[in-house]
Order: sequence, then structure tokens, then C-alpha cells
Amino acid sequence: MGAIVILFIPFYLWEGNPCFDFFIYHKDRYLKLESTYSSILIIFHFIGLPVKMTYGFGAYNLESFLTPLCLKISTIMVIVVFLGIAFILIKSIRFFFSKDENNSIDLDKSTKLAQIIAHPFLYFTIAMLLGSICVSKVFSPQYLLWVVPMFSLIHFRMKEIKVAAALFLFACLFTTFIFPYLYFSEFVRGRTESPAGMLVLEAPSILATNILFVRNMLLIGSTITILFFALPRGLRYNVNG
Repeated sequence: MGAIVILFIPFYLWEGNPCFDFFIYHKDRYLKLESTYSSILIIFHFIGLPVKMTYGFGAYNLESFLTPLCLKISTIMVIVVFLGIAFILIKSIRFFFSKDENNSIDLDKSTKLAQIIAHPFLYFTIAMLLGSICVSKVFSPQYLLWVVPMFSLIHFRMKEIKVAAALFLFACLFTTFIFPYLYFSEFVRGRTESPAGMLVLEAPSILATNILFVRNMLLIGSTITILFFALPRGLRYNVNG
């Protein structure tokens, strides 16, 4: 966090308050087509929910009378996921040290917690990124590239982590099917222009709907699996019990 602040200061001194405009830009963004919420709304479309696709903020977005509600839920869920995972991480750290009865861990000023319990920190980092992606109103294929290098750093001796990695791998494969192979044939189709000059499109096909929904469920499953695996074994039992 400190490095981010230090790197940000020169830009702020150069540009001033406009440096914070990206917050306004993100606040005003619509519900992106590939998001978890959109994948659910498209399913509802096939049982009668009116939806339409529009183009804005450099992306294709889904609109319905439920979209404003989804946007509000998204903001709340991002906060809940961030604070929830942070709370579980802190509780896991306290549990870890409470089991160190012999005080075998020697902490000095140069020692970081992430060095002592490296793998749990890595698991929680992956869960935080995946969870934020799953509940955000904006989801682009390149977001998954943030997580790929982290999976290469973990060991695969435990069954749970293999399951989480497999779910993530299949989610990446489905994402490849979505973009670029099916995106401009099954997702973006039926282009028309509204009287106001806005580009309006038909809802994605049934094939696109199924692939998108399965991809997002795979990511949610991977997030939950790796988050559970990040818990110390004793704490897992306490949660279950």
C-alpha cells in the first residue's frame, strides 16, 4: 500500500484532483455483459425478463429493470468480500500463533507474516482477487491474468487445492471460448440503433448464456474452495462445527 501511495504522489502533484476521476468513471459504469449478475439476468430473460444490450464505456453492457439493483448489490458485495476475507485472514493468523505453544516463531523487524505463513497468505490473496472479480459489476477476460501467476506459486500436494486449480483452469478455458471465438457471433448480435442514437443489441443466445453462467459458477467454486483450504485445519473444524 505504501508503494502505491508513493508512486501516486508525482501524478497527483502534476495533475491534481483529476487523478481521482477514475473513481467517478467506475461509479458511472454499467453492468458489464460478462459479470456474474448479467449471466443470471440473461437466464431470467429466457423466462420472460426483458433485457437489452447496449454499448458504453468501451464495453457491451446488459440493461433491465433489475440492473440498478444489481449495481447496488455489486458495490455492497465487493465491500463484504474484501472485509470478510480480511477478517478470516486475521482470525487465521491469530489461530496460527495460538497453536505455537513453544514460541518457536522468532519475529523480528525484518520478518513478515507473509514469510512465516506464506501459503495461507497466497491462498487468501487468490481468494480476494477471484472473489472481487466474481462480485464486481465489471468483468473482462484479462482480469484472470492477475491470478494465473499466483497459481503457479502454490504447491499441489493437497486435494482441495487441486480442485480449486482445476475449477479455475476450466473457467479460463470457458473464457477463451467466450472471447474471441463466440463473442461476436453468440454474445454480440442483432445490432440496431435507438432513436437517441444509442447502439442496441439482442440478448445473447442460449449457447452464450450457458457458457457464461458455467464459467462464472466455476470461478465462484474455485474461490470458495481455495478460501476454505486457506483456513488452518483446526479453524476449519471450528467453522464446520
